[in-house]
Amino acid sequence: MDHSTLSEGPITDRAGWTAHGASDIGHRRGRNEDRFILMPEAAAYIVCDGMGGHPDGAEASRVASQAARGSLAGDTGAPADRVSQAARAAAAAVRLAAEETPALARMGTTLTPALLDPTSGHAWLGHVGDSRLYRLRADDFIQITADHSVAWEMTRDGLLDPDAARSSGLWHMLSRAIGIAGHDRADIDSFALDGVTAIVLCTDGLSNMVTDAAMEDILRAHPGDPRGACHALIAAALDAGGDDNVTAVVLMPA
Repeated sequence: MDHSTLSEGPITDRAGWTAHGASDIGHRRGRNEDRFILMPEAAAYIVCDGMGGHPDGAEASRVASQAARGSLAGDTGAPADRVSQAARAAAAAVRLAAEETPALARMGTTLTPALLDPTSGHAWLGHVGDSRLYRLRADDFIQITADHSVAWEMTRDGLLDPDAARSSGLWHMLSRAIGIAGHDRADIDSFALDGVTAIVLCTDGLSNMVTDAAMEDILRAHPGDPRGACHALIAAALDAGGDDNVTAVVLMPA
């Protein structure tokens, strides 16, 4: 993958939301280990970030995202069960690939699949790792997922100051990842879509470089324009240094 931003969309899904996704290698990486998938036919979206510093993170994110895609394409069962099964399918596929190729034995990836369900009027998500999902409404912008990193969990438990956490090596040390046996359980969550004006799935190449406040400003500056918002988010991460691969999927009501 060269430096140019790869993008897909905008597309409108069966739940009535329009999505755009983009990914850039950034300024300091030799390859892009991120993956994103848009599934308008299932109103489902996936973001993965292969574990930097580990063998074949790019392969882990590819295998995991494709396995999750195949699972979500089934379109049967309750939404919570579907995103949970997608995470289990991704973990099983990565572990199998590692077993078949010993050189890949330590590969791993984050995984965040989201499913918009028009019947319940909710978004459902599974989450493993430190990729994120944010939700924008008229009166707030919040991170729905909790990072599965040592620093995040120590900060949550009051054991580490937030400012110290960001400058520590623990910030990039994941406590859960797809492919790491015994540490790949997905959190399952949901939120009502009523009043939501934007949803963002992203890798830490965006969230580590662009503050939540700056992300909110960008989204509010591009109402009803997921493509414009998505590319503005990527550009902001690159302008801030682009230290990592950066990927974002932006969803807005059509």
